Amino acid sequence: MKIKKLFGMGLMVAALMASPARAQDGAPDAKPEARAVAAVKTLNTEKQVTLLYVKGMT
Repeated sequence: MKIKKLFGMGLMVAALMASPARAQDGAPDAKPEARAVAAVKTLNTEKQVTLLYVKGMT
């Protein structure tokens, strides 16, 4: 019984440690200039848009 419990806990620990490694796909992030161009294009084409700026969120 104790062996099953330890084995189960080991599996949980292994799954939790491996999940951050799978979360990243390796694709590079878009540069701020490219994001700004896309944002301006979207804001100019949409008629009903709410814009929210949060200082420090980059």
